[in-house]
Amino acid sequence: MTIKNQSTNNDPQIGQLRAAIEHRATWFYLLLDEFRKKMPGEAWEEVARRAIHRCGVLHGNQKFSRTADLRRFAEEFANEVTQKVFEM
Repeated sequence: MTIKNQSTNNDPQIGQLRAAIEHRATWFYLLLDEFRKKMPGEAWEEVARRAIHRCGVLHGNQKFSRTADLRRFAEEFANEVTQKVFEM
């Protein structure tokens, strides 16, 4: 069962902050999940790379349009807010 909170606050900045928190929670879950699967002697960096890859695939499949157009991808992936946050 999935629980979906319904907010009455429509402030775009609040929505962006909530999306950032959701992304962070997803990232931490995937990182912990991969570390649970860690094999003895396996490098931590490799485990983290698997989590990063899973996070990218998840967001790629759910958040972004499938396109071969680099401009369209850049507009979605590095939008104005993201550019400001990371000073890209």
